[in-house]
Amino acid sequence: MAGGFGGASVLAAAIAFLYLAVRKSAAWVVPLSLAFSLFLGTLLFGCIAAPVPLLFLMQLSGGSLLFAAVFMAGGVGAPSTRALRIFCGFFCGLLILLLRFLRFEEFAVPFAVLFLQLLCNLAERRVSRRIGRR
Repeated sequence: MAGGFGGASVLAAAIAFLYLAVRKSAAWVVPLSLAFSLFLGTLLFGCIAAPVPLLFLMQLSGGSLLFAAVFMAGGVGAPSTRALRIFCGFFCGLLILLLRFLRFEEFAVPFAVLFLQLLCNLAERRVSRRIGRR
C-alpha cells in the first residue's frame, strides 16, 4: 500500500515506535486498537477481495499505516485518556480501511490521521471541561 505518504519504511516506523515505547513517550494502545480495527474491517470486507489473513497483512504492512500509528501514539497530538486513545486508534483504522476500499489509497492515511486528530482534540476538550467541573 505505497503512496505519496507511504514512502516511510516499515522498519523505520517500527524502530521509531520501539524507541518511543522504551522512553515511555508512546501509548501502545493506539497502534493496537488501530490494528484491531483493521483486522475487524478485513473480516467484514475482506471476504470479497482476497483471503482475510493475506488482506490483513497487506493492509498492516503499508509504511504509511505504521507511520500513522506511531504518529498518533506518541507526540503532541496523542490523547491523554486511555478511552480516547482507544477511540482514536480504532476509528482511524476503520476510516483508513473504508477509504482504501473506496479506492482512495494514496490519501486514506493522511486524511484519516488529520480527521481523527481534529476529532480527538475536540473530544479531549469536552472531557477536560467535564472533569474540570467536578
